[in-house]
Amino acid sequence: MLIDSRSTAVSSGSLFFAISGKQHEGHRYVSELYHRGVRAFVIAEMKESYQSMTGAGFILVKDTLRALQELAHFHRNKFTVPVIAISGSNGKTIVKEWLYHCLSEKFRITRSPKSYNSQVGVPLSLWLMDEHTEMGIFEAGISLPGEMTRLQQMINPSVGILPISEKLIRKISGTSVKKSRKNSGFFYGCHTLVYCCDHSIITGFIEKTPELSGVKLFAWSFQGKGEVNITDVRKNKDTTTFKACYKNHTLDISIPFTDSASLKMPCIVWP
Repeated sequence: MLIDSRSTAVSSGSLFFAISGKQHEGHRYVSELYHRGVRAFVIAEMKESYQSMTGAGFILVKDTLRALQELAHFHRNKFTVPVIAISGSNGKTIVKEWLYHCLSEKFRITRSPKSYNSQVGVPLSLWLMDEHTEMGIFEAGISLPGEMTRLQQMINPSVGILPISEKLIRKISGTSVKKSRKNSGFFYGCHTLVYCCDHSIITGFIEKTPELSGVKLFAWSFQGKGEVNITDVRKNKDTTTFKACYKNHTLDISIPFTDSASLKMPCIVWP
């Protein structure tokens, strides 16, 4: 699966999707990739110059981006392994990496490369799942209306994680309930949703959204309200230590950060 003509992974076995966007036009690179050995193309426009490309195969579709997403959706649904999805205004990538490093010794994990969380990045990430995958961890971000539904359908997460940030709180508090619920569709169908319950705006929004009524809520808190509760926070020069309490278990944690945003990350991934 290939979308970038600059990729070093170009080969005769590549399938190139000629995606058009604001900054690029994928159809411009079909000829170049043909001369580099690519023989399979998904296109939205059949140009006259393609006729002379002997041995090349063209799949003509209405929308090459949607074709890429639908293929990723089909590929994802071949797997029954747990899939964790992270969505929110901030912290998606760092939470993904924390989870990966915490769980990779026990599971063979396929995760989003870098910050691949867009309408193009998510399908490319999902395509990395193979017969060795025992768990998937993917991040998802939106910038336009309707994008959340496409991401949810592709990833089809079993566990959702919502990192809380001031930006997210302001966004939800300044948005109509109807619009907020529409954008929360990413977590519909999840078995479990992990979030911080210290913010009444977030908690109220989650608890009052009918579509999330069947989702198990797993909350963590600095105020003693959650399943996981954080106590004894102590900031030193270069580290922060604290206790994470879950049921009858307490874990002493030390992280090499002192900012409040980083403090929230390990709270999400434990236990």
